[in-house]
Amino acid sequence: MTDHPPLRYGRAINTVFNKQRGLALGVALSGAGVAATFGPAFISSAIDAFGWRGAYYAMAVFTLIMGTVIVLVLSRLKSATAAANIDLHAAREDFKKAKASRTYWTIMAAIFCLSLGLGGLMIHFVPILLDIGFTTSDAVKVAGVIGIAVVLGRLLVGFAVDRMFAPRVAIAILFACICGVLALAIFGSVVAIPAAFVIGFSVGAEVDLIGYLVARYFGMHAYGQIYGRQYSTFLIATGLSPVILGAVRDVTGSYTASLFTAAAFIVVSAALFARLPKFEK
Repeated sequence: MTDHPPLRYGRAINTVFNKQRGLALGVALSGAGVAATFGPAFISSAIDAFGWRGAYYAMAVFTLIMGTVIVLVLSRLKSATAAANIDLHAAREDFKKAKASRTYWTIMAAIFCLSLGLGGLMIHFVPILLDIGFTTSDAVKVAGVIGIAVVLGRLLVGFAVDRMFAPRVAIAILFACICGVLALAIFGSVVAIPAAFVIGFSVGAEVDLIGYLVARYFGMHAYGQIYGRQYSTFLIATGLSPVILGAVRDVTGSYTASLFTAAAFIVVSAALFARLPKFEK
């Protein structure tokens, strides 16, 4: 669930949409969540019907069809081709200005800390459930709630940031996530389903927020350079998080301390989001 919008259509969405930018990003990004939720069942059915080689052909045909639809839609959006007319001087100046601002580094730090908390929770969630007494089959079912919550998070957060100050939306969601993670650490299996939901919802919010905040704070001239660096921070933290939470689990002998560690990272992230300034009109 660590997918992210490629610069190609991330820029297109941010360029074409203004008033409903958050919702547009949410709708576009929810596709990956839907695929993660229903894709395994589709592939399983294809394997049963056609064998594993036939399943590869089925995936190829599906990709070809959907790719053609995407190309046709984007080709009709004149604003989406604005990248060909970028003012390189303005892009360089905006990038320099962004790097010199506290906002740029605050967003980067907030995303880094959030990914340190959420990335490991996503990878370790089934083992966490096994650690607190779930059977493997029940743990997988509960973990499936995360996929649904990711899709809802992307859609609802996208809708919300078009109407409310985005960092406040982030803080509210992260507060719910912190409560869910701490509840899972303290109360165990009785809160597993709501904990799974708020974790998945927060992952969906995280994916929406990076592209939205970059566009709102820094504009579109240097969008690719700024977004690329913020995205790299996201990926680095997402890769480190499972290692950190796993190491904590190995040292302590249970996932309880890992859950508290993840919650601490998310608390720091929420505090950083609280320091972001108002958007310029």
